[in-house]
Amino acid sequence: MSLKNKLKSIRYNFLKKLSNQKLKSNILKYLSETQFIESELESALSFYKSNEIQTFPYLFPNKYRIAPLEILKDEFAFYSFIKQHKLYFKKDWSEESCKAYLKTLFIEQDPDSPHAYCSEKFKPEPDEILVDVGTAEGYFTLLKLDEVKEVYAFEMDKNWNDVLKISFKNHSNKIKLLEGKLGNSNTNGNYKLDDFKELYQQKLFIKIDVEGSEYDVFEGMKTLLSQNNQIKIAVCTYHKKNDAIEFEAYFKSLGFQTEFSKGYMLYRFAKDLSEPYLRKGVLRVWK
Repeated sequence: MSLKNKLKSIRYNFLKKLSNQKLKSNILKYLSETQFIESELESALSFYKSNEIQTFPYLFPNKYRIAPLEILKDEFAFYSFIKQHKLYFKKDWSEESCKAYLKTLFIEQDPDSPHAYCSEKFKPEPDEILVDVGTAEGYFTLLKLDEVKEVYAFEMDKNWNDVLKISFKNHSNKIKLLEGKLGNSNTNGNYKLDDFKELYQQKLFIKIDVEGSEYDVFEGMKTLLSQNNQIKIAVCTYHKKNDAIEFEAYFKSLGFQTEFSKGYMLYRFAKDLSEPYLRKGVLRVWK
Protein backbone atom coordinates (compact mmCIF):
# COMPACT_ATOMS: atom_id res chain seq x y z
CA MET A 1 0.00 0.00 0.00
CA SER A 2 1.34 3.43 -0.94
CA LEU A 3 1.98 6.09 1.70
CA LYS A 4 -0.91 8.14 0.30
CA ASN A 5 -3.34 5.23 0.63
CA LYS A 6 -2.06 4.45 4.13
CA LEU A 7 -2.73 8.02 5.22
CA LYS A 8 -6.22 7.86 3.69
CA SER A 9 -6.89 4.63 5.58
CA ILE A 10 -5.67 6.11 8.86
CA ARG A 11 -7.86 9.18 8.40
CA TYR A 12 -10.91 7.08 7.46
CA ASN A 13 -10.52 4.81 10.51
CA PHE A 14 -10.03 7.79 12.80
CA LEU A 15 -13.17 9.54 11.54
CA LYS A 16 -15.15 6.29 11.71
CA LYS A 17 -14.09 5.79 15.33
CA LEU A 18 -15.19 9.31 16.25
CA SER A 19 -18.52 8.83 14.48
CA ASN A 20 -19.14 5.51 16.23
CA GLN A 21 -18.31 7.01 19.62
CA LYS A 22 -20.81 9.80 19.09
CA LEU A 23 -23.48 7.38 17.85
CA LYS A 24 -22.94 5.08 20.82
CA SER A 25 -23.28 8.02 23.19
CA ASN A 26 -26.55 9.06 21.54
CA ILE A 27 -27.95 5.53 21.70
CA LEU A 28 -27.12 5.11 25.38
CA LYS A 29 -28.57 8.54 26.15
CA TYR A 30 -31.80 7.62 24.38
CA LEU A 31 -31.91 4.32 26.26
CA SER A 32 -31.44 5.96 29.66
CA GLU A 33 -33.90 8.80 29.09
CA THR A 34 -36.78 6.89 27.45
CA GLN A 35 -39.25 5.23 29.80
CA PHE A 36 -41.24 2.97 27.50
CA ILE A 37 -39.32 0.88 24.94
CA GLU A 38 -40.60 -2.39 23.51
CA SER A 39 -38.65 -5.22 25.18
CA GLU A 40 -37.00 -6.69 22.06
CA LEU A 41 -35.83 -3.23 20.97
CA GLU A 42 -34.62 -2.36 24.46
CA SER A 43 -32.61 -5.57 24.63
CA ALA A 44 -30.97 -4.82 21.29
CA LEU A 45 -30.14 -1.24 22.26
CA SER A 46 -28.67 -2.45 25.55
CA PHE A 47 -26.15 -4.52 23.60
CA TYR A 48 -24.18 -1.32 23.03
CA LYS A 49 -23.68 -0.78 26.75
CA SER A 50 -20.86 -3.32 26.71
CA ASN A 51 -20.09 -3.61 23.00
CA GLU A 52 -18.87 -1.33 20.27
CA ILE A 53 -21.11 -0.03 17.49
CA GLN A 54 -21.88 -2.71 14.93
CA THR A 55 -24.68 -3.38 12.47
CA PHE A 56 -26.23 -6.30 14.34
CA PRO A 57 -26.47 -5.89 18.14
CA TYR A 58 -26.14 -9.60 18.83
CA LEU A 59 -23.43 -12.21 19.37
CA PHE A 60 -24.12 -14.43 16.34
CA PRO A 61 -21.74 -12.50 14.00
CA ASN A 62 -18.77 -13.51 16.14
CA LYS A 63 -18.69 -17.04 14.72
CA TYR A 64 -18.05 -15.66 11.24
CA ARG A 65 -15.37 -13.18 12.24
CA ILE A 66 -13.02 -15.99 13.28
CA ALA A 67 -14.09 -18.56 10.69
CA PRO A 68 -11.50 -19.50 8.05
CA LEU A 69 -12.56 -18.68 4.49
CA GLU A 70 -11.23 -20.11 1.26
CA ILE A 71 -10.76 -17.49 -1.43
CA LEU A 72 -9.48 -18.81 -4.75
CA LYS A 73 -8.36 -17.10 -7.94
CA ASP A 74 -8.48 -17.92 -11.64
CA GLU A 75 -7.97 -16.00 -14.86
CA PHE A 76 -11.04 -13.86 -14.14
CA ALA A 77 -10.80 -12.78 -10.50
CA PHE A 78 -10.97 -13.99 -6.90
CA TYR A 79 -13.92 -16.26 -6.14
CA SER A 80 -15.42 -18.50 -3.48
CA PHE A 81 -17.70 -21.52 -3.70
CA ILE A 82 -21.33 -21.12 -2.63
CA LYS A 83 -22.94 -24.56 -2.62
CA GLN A 84 -20.57 -25.74 -5.36
CA HIS A 85 -21.22 -22.61 -7.46
CA LYS A 86 -18.50 -20.03 -8.07
CA LEU A 87 -19.23 -16.58 -6.65
CA TYR A 88 -16.86 -14.02 -8.17
CA PHE A 89 -15.75 -10.70 -6.69
CA LYS A 90 -14.80 -7.46 -8.41
CA LYS A 91 -11.52 -7.72 -10.31
CA ASP A 92 -9.78 -4.91 -8.47
CA TRP A 93 -10.51 -6.32 -5.00
CA SER A 94 -7.74 -7.77 -2.85
CA GLU A 95 -8.03 -11.20 -1.25
CA GLU A 96 -8.61 -9.57 2.15
CA SER A 97 -11.37 -7.38 0.74
CA CYS A 98 -13.06 -10.49 -0.67
CA LYS A 99 -12.86 -12.27 2.68
CA ALA A 100 -14.31 -9.31 4.55
CA TYR A 101 -17.17 -8.99 2.06
CA LEU A 102 -17.93 -12.71 2.13
CA LYS A 103 -18.12 -12.68 5.93
CA THR A 104 -20.63 -9.85 5.69
CA LEU A 105 -22.79 -11.93 3.33
CA PHE A 106 -22.67 -14.91 5.71
CA ILE A 107 -23.60 -12.72 8.66
CA GLU A 108 -26.50 -11.07 6.83
CA GLN A 109 -28.13 -14.38 5.89
CA ASP A 110 -27.53 -16.20 9.16
CA PRO A 111 -30.82 -17.66 10.50
CA ASP A 112 -30.59 -15.30 13.50
CA SER A 113 -29.87 -12.21 11.43
CA PRO A 114 -32.35 -9.32 11.14
CA HIS A 115 -31.21 -9.14 7.49
CA ALA A 116 -32.13 -12.77 6.68
CA TYR A 117 -34.54 -12.95 3.76
CA CYS A 118 -35.68 -16.47 4.66
CA SER A 119 -36.67 -18.48 7.68
CA GLU A 120 -37.15 -22.20 8.21
CA LYS A 121 -40.73 -21.96 6.91
CA PHE A 122 -40.47 -18.92 4.64
CA LYS A 123 -38.12 -19.74 1.77
CA PRO A 124 -38.06 -20.45 -1.98
CA GLU A 125 -39.51 -23.83 -2.94
CA PRO A 126 -38.69 -26.18 -5.87
CA ASP A 127 -41.83 -25.21 -7.81
CA GLU A 128 -41.20 -21.46 -7.46
CA ILE A 129 -39.36 -18.92 -9.59
CA LEU A 130 -36.93 -16.74 -7.65
CA VAL A 131 -37.08 -13.07 -8.66
CA ASP A 132 -33.93 -11.49 -7.23
CA VAL A 133 -34.36 -7.72 -7.32
CA GLY A 134 -31.06 -6.10 -6.45
CA THR A 135 -28.88 -9.14 -7.15
CA ALA A 136 -25.58 -7.33 -6.39
CA GLU A 137 -22.81 -9.96 -6.26
CA GLY A 138 -25.30 -12.83 -6.73
CA TYR A 139 -24.86 -14.54 -3.36
CA PHE A 140 -28.57 -15.08 -2.67
CA THR A 141 -29.24 -16.35 -6.20
CA LEU A 142 -26.40 -18.89 -6.02
CA LEU A 143 -27.40 -19.87 -2.49
CA LYS A 144 -30.92 -20.78 -3.66
CA LEU A 145 -30.20 -21.77 -7.26
CA ASP A 146 -30.58 -25.52 -6.71
CA GLU A 147 -33.77 -25.04 -4.69
CA VAL A 148 -35.89 -23.22 -7.29
CA LYS A 149 -37.29 -23.78 -10.77
CA GLU A 150 -35.78 -20.68 -12.37
CA VAL A 151 -34.26 -17.28 -11.51
CA TYR A 152 -34.89 -13.76 -12.82
CA ALA A 153 -31.95 -11.67 -11.57
CA PHE A 154 -32.19 -7.86 -11.81
CA GLU A 155 -29.14 -5.67 -11.19
CA MET A 156 -28.57 -2.05 -12.25
CA ASP A 157 -24.91 -1.66 -11.22
CA LYS A 158 -22.72 -2.19 -14.30
CA ASN A 159 -19.74 -3.22 -12.19
CA TRP A 160 -21.74 -5.97 -10.52
CA ASN A 161 -23.26 -7.02 -13.84
CA ASP A 162 -19.76 -7.57 -15.22
CA VAL A 163 -19.09 -9.87 -12.27
CA LEU A 164 -22.46 -11.65 -12.53
CA LYS A 165 -21.86 -12.55 -16.16
CA ILE A 166 -18.87 -14.58 -15.00
CA SER A 167 -20.57 -16.09 -11.94
CA PHE A 168 -23.67 -17.03 -13.95
CA LYS A 169 -21.98 -18.10 -17.20
CA ASN A 170 -22.58 -21.81 -16.55
CA HIS A 171 -26.21 -21.27 -15.48
CA SER A 172 -27.75 -19.54 -18.50
CA ASN A 173 -30.32 -22.35 -18.75
CA LYS A 174 -31.70 -21.42 -15.34
CA ILE A 175 -30.80 -17.78 -14.64
CA LYS A 176 -32.05 -14.81 -16.65
CA LEU A 177 -29.73 -11.87 -15.91
CA LEU A 178 -31.49 -8.57 -16.64
CA GLU A 179 -29.23 -5.53 -16.61
CA GLY A 180 -30.97 -2.32 -15.60
CA LYS A 181 -33.16 -0.88 -12.88
CA LEU A 182 -36.33 -2.69 -11.91
CA GLY A 183 -38.87 -0.11 -10.80
CA ASN A 184 -41.93 1.76 -12.06
CA SER A 185 -40.68 2.49 -15.60
CA ASN A 186 -39.84 0.39 -18.64
CA THR A 187 -37.98 3.11 -20.56
CA ASN A 188 -34.26 3.63 -21.13
CA GLY A 189 -33.37 0.03 -20.50
CA ASN A 190 -35.29 -0.22 -17.23
CA TYR A 191 -37.96 -2.76 -16.28
CA LYS A 192 -41.30 -3.17 -14.52
CA LEU A 193 -42.31 -6.56 -13.14
CA ASP A 194 -45.80 -6.00 -14.56
CA ASP A 195 -44.31 -6.38 -18.05
CA PHE A 196 -43.21 -9.95 -17.41
CA LYS A 197 -46.55 -11.55 -18.27
CA GLU A 198 -45.07 -15.05 -18.10
CA LEU A 199 -44.81 -14.63 -14.31
CA TYR A 200 -48.52 -14.00 -13.74
CA GLN A 201 -49.40 -17.69 -13.45
CA GLN A 202 -46.20 -18.81 -11.70
CA LYS A 203 -45.41 -19.37 -8.05
CA LEU A 204 -42.94 -16.64 -7.13
CA PHE A 205 -40.46 -15.83 -4.38
CA ILE A 206 -39.46 -12.18 -4.79
CA LYS A 207 -36.48 -10.73 -2.91
CA ILE A 208 -36.24 -6.92 -2.98
CA ASP A 209 -33.12 -5.11 -1.75
CA VAL A 210 -32.70 -1.91 -3.76
CA GLU A 211 -31.15 0.65 -1.43
CA GLY A 212 -34.26 2.71 -0.74
CA SER A 213 -36.06 2.40 -4.09
CA GLU A 214 -38.43 -0.31 -2.90
CA TYR A 215 -41.59 1.74 -3.50
CA ASP A 216 -40.65 2.12 -7.16
CA VAL A 217 -40.56 -1.67 -7.42
CA PHE A 218 -43.98 -1.91 -5.72
CA GLU A 219 -45.40 0.63 -8.17
CA GLY A 220 -44.16 -1.41 -11.11
CA MET A 221 -45.71 -4.66 -9.93
CA LYS A 222 -49.26 -3.59 -9.00
CA THR A 223 -50.92 -5.67 -11.70
CA LEU A 224 -48.82 -8.72 -10.89
CA LEU A 225 -49.77 -8.43 -7.22
CA SER A 226 -53.45 -8.13 -8.06
CA GLN A 227 -53.53 -11.09 -10.48
CA ASN A 228 -51.14 -13.58 -8.89
CA ASN A 229 -52.06 -15.10 -5.52
CA GLN A 230 -48.98 -17.32 -5.39
CA ILE A 231 -46.40 -14.74 -4.36
CA LYS A 232 -44.01 -14.55 -1.43
CA ILE A 233 -41.95 -11.40 -0.95
CA ALA A 234 -38.94 -10.61 1.23
CA VAL A 235 -38.24 -6.88 1.21
CA CYS A 236 -35.67 -4.84 3.12
CA THR A 237 -37.16 -2.30 5.52
CA TYR A 238 -34.12 -0.49 6.98
CA HIS A 239 -33.10 1.95 4.25
CA LYS A 240 -35.54 4.62 5.43
CA LYS A 241 -36.85 5.22 8.94
CA ASN A 242 -40.53 4.49 8.31
CA ASP A 243 -40.13 1.68 5.75
CA ALA A 244 -41.10 -1.09 8.18
CA ILE A 245 -44.38 0.54 9.22
CA GLU A 246 -45.30 1.74 5.73
CA PHE A 247 -44.41 -1.47 3.88
CA GLU A 248 -46.31 -3.65 6.33
CA ALA A 249 -49.41 -1.43 6.07
CA TYR A 250 -49.16 -1.44 2.27
CA PHE A 251 -49.06 -5.21 1.92
CA LYS A 252 -51.73 -5.78 4.55
CA SER A 253 -54.00 -3.46 2.56
CA LEU A 254 -53.50 -5.81 -0.41
CA GLY A 255 -54.53 -8.84 1.64
CA PHE A 256 -51.09 -10.23 2.40
CA GLN A 257 -50.03 -11.83 5.65
CA THR A 258 -46.84 -10.41 7.12
CA GLU A 259 -44.01 -11.10 9.52
CA PHE A 260 -40.66 -9.48 10.25
CA SER A 261 -37.28 -11.13 10.53
CA LYS A 262 -35.79 -11.54 13.99
CA GLY A 263 -34.51 -8.59 15.96
CA TYR A 264 -33.26 -5.19 14.93
CA MET A 265 -30.30 -3.76 13.03
CA LEU A 266 -28.38 -0.50 12.85
CA TYR A 267 -28.10 1.11 9.41
CA ARG A 268 -25.32 3.59 10.07
CA PHE A 269 -25.40 5.04 6.56
CA ALA A 270 -29.01 6.24 6.75
CA LYS A 271 -29.42 9.94 6.04
CA ASP A 272 -32.44 9.96 8.36
CA LEU A 273 -30.80 8.06 11.23
CA SER A 274 -32.48 9.15 14.47
CA GLU A 275 -34.17 7.74 17.56
CA PRO A 276 -34.66 4.85 18.22
CA TYR A 277 -31.68 4.21 15.87
CA LEU A 278 -32.38 0.50 15.32
CA ARG A 279 -34.71 -0.74 12.58
CA LYS A 280 -36.42 -3.93 11.48
CA GLY A 281 -34.42 -5.54 8.70
CA VAL A 282 -36.72 -7.57 6.45
CA LEU A 283 -40.48 -7.85 5.98
CA ARG A 284 -41.80 -11.18 4.70
CA VAL A 285 -45.22 -11.24 3.05
CA TRP A 286 -47.38 -13.98 1.53
CA LYS A 287 -50.96 -14.92 0.66
